[in-house]
Amino acid sequence: MSDLMSDLMSDMISEPKSEPMNDTKTPPPLPDRLSTDPRSPHYEPAVFEHEVGILFNDHERFDVAEYCISEGWVRVPSGKTVDRRGNPLMIKLKGKVEAFYKRAGGAAAPAAAAAPGAPGAPGAPGAPGAPSAPSAPSAPGTEGP
Repeated sequence: MSDLMSDLMSDMISEPKSEPMNDTKTPPPLPDRLSTDPRSPHYEPAVFEHEVGILFNDHERFDVAEYCISEGWVRVPSGKTVDRRGNPLMIKLKGKVEAFYKRAGGAAAPAAAAAPGAPGAPGAPGAPGAPSAPSAPSAPGTEGP
């Protein structure tokens, strides 16, 4: 019994466990085709451990259910329409598709999202630090002193 205990103690002492300093995982590379449906052969759960963003024709889409970068299409739900099993009806939109991982702060990572004039780009209307548009005149008779 003491031999067993001494073996266990020596194993615990001699094998220091190296734990990473931070617990962030390196995200896996984004596939050419990805689906949010677990029944699809293009569903990869490891990718969804991180927040994924989709740029479609240089605009970020939040309703993409499936995409294919090489073929240039995305599948999105068609409004509130559902099939007989209760699944949303999907439509395929064709155009330029880019997939990226969002940063921890929620900002878009690719440079295409920050193109001049794009929403959120420096100097674009509504961007932080951009000059604000003049406010609309108030209704007659409601002017202040």
